[in-house]
Amino acid sequence: MRRKSFLLALAVTVSASFLSVAISTDDVLAQDDRTLNVVQAAVVNMLEPDFESVRPSLRISSEIVESITKYVWDGKDYKLQPSLAEKWEQVDEHTWRFHLRAGVKFTNGEPLTAEAVRFTKDVYMENKRSGPPLVGDLEIKVVDDLTFDVVTKVPNLPTVPAQLSFLYVYPPAYFTQVKTQGFGNAPIGTGPYVLDSWQKGVAITLKANPDYWGDKPKVQKIVYRSIPDDVTRVAELQAGSADVVADLSPSLTPLVEALPDAEVKRIPSQRRVFFFVSAKHKPTDDVRVRQAIAHAIDRGAIVDSLLGQDAVPLKGIYLPGEIGYEASFEGIPHDPEKAKALLAEAGFADGITIDLHFTQDGTVMEPYVAQAVQAQLAAVGITANLDGAAQSIMAQKYGAGDSAGMNLQNYAPMYADSSFLVSRAYFSSMARYGGYLSIGDTQLDELGVAANLTTDEAFRQKTYAEIEKHVIVDKAYWVPLYQLVDSYGVSRKIDWNPRPDQNFDFGTAKVR
Repeated sequence: MRRKSFLLALAVTVSASFLSVAISTDDVLAQDDRTLNVVQAAVVNMLEPDFESVRPSLRISSEIVESITKYVWDGKDYKLQPSLAEKWEQVDEHTWRFHLRAGVKFTNGEPLTAEAVRFTKDVYMENKRSGPPLVGDLEIKVVDDLTFDVVTKVPNLPTVPAQLSFLYVYPPAYFTQVKTQGFGNAPIGTGPYVLDSWQKGVAITLKANPDYWGDKPKVQKIVYRSIPDDVTRVAELQAGSADVVADLSPSLTPLVEALPDAEVKRIPSQRRVFFFVSAKHKPTDDVRVRQAIAHAIDRGAIVDSLLGQDAVPLKGIYLPGEIGYEASFEGIPHDPEKAKALLAEAGFADGITIDLHFTQDGTVMEPYVAQAVQAQLAAVGITANLDGAAQSIMAQKYGAGDSAGMNLQNYAPMYADSSFLVSRAYFSSMARYGGYLSIGDTQLDELGVAANLTTDEAFRQKTYAEIEKHVIVDKAYWVPLYQLVDSYGVSRKIDWNPRPDQNFDFGTAKVR
């Protein structure tokens, strides 16, 4: 595609020019041989895992603040493992018992206790947007200093250990003193790293926690910087000013692959990119209009022309291996003539005009994807007005209920179970994003509850597959585009492999 060729040529030209001058970042870059210099696209506003759970922030805060359980990636399997809880068991149909590790302390000296877990759950519940969907169905009861019970409202809730992988535990006395904003500016946890310094808008520096309860990190210091421009991030890698470049644009991967001291590391991500189409606002409140939009979009062409190896076309809401995934599911195929017919049937033979919202610092190539979709929609009579802004701005717009038209979004589960997507993120009226994206579909609520409240895997598979058909085909709330394949530019002196959940987990990294 001409656009892709242009971007690559631009990258080579501009990056070469960067190499001819010194990059003036010495004041924030650490040069110790056990220091890791990392750049990513988005700016970090807070380091509080609940209120600021977007991936660019969580990548950093999760090195400081730890959860009860955690997912571990060994290069092959993504499995739930002990973290602050060393073991757990189901006591009865409504109760799970968790046992905390003995002797663990927060870096301010407060002990890790069951009361700290209960306190943290209460803090989560104060965040009405995310707390109730994540842990609202769980009650924490302290048994003793190192033991707590999770009591569920419904019997045999299968997701309890997975849900606690996103309960990052806070020190009660400190959090009570500084509140959410203060904690987000200066987090304290039990993790392998502690916050060393933060120059807002410039750099965040972490240093190794010398008293960490687990395996001591090999990397002693990590410096994170936010650089929105793709070409500049790659130029930093070329110049040796960055060791890891996240959010690598597909058009720039050939340039990184040609570098003798760096390599491209790819991994299929859990993150999927899609359009959420408003069912509340006109004219997309008509299901035929939403279906027309879906038929107008050629996801295969978008992947081939813009993303190449860095994405896989996606027809549904699930990925292979997830409950509800069916390889035979076809979704709504690209069919421009069908799109025109549906618009005419809905009374819009002369076309419609809608807004297309997207983030300028979100997933790679997102502004170009928005432009490509705009052109595909125009071919069937849909005029899409592009509205791009930073992630933080778009979150405020959505929070205020401004979700009319098409919303280009991306999603990765906070824990690996389809119940998170269906009941806790999007498709329930109580979901984290369900309210302001305005589905209000009682049938979906009922299906989600039925699938979530059983350990019968065959029933869950059947029900989640039914939910997918309802969401994608029958109602066309979602128009799936692709699954991301994450690309990172990595210095060859760094021994580190990326994870499918896009967290960094640099506690396992080494500097060669």
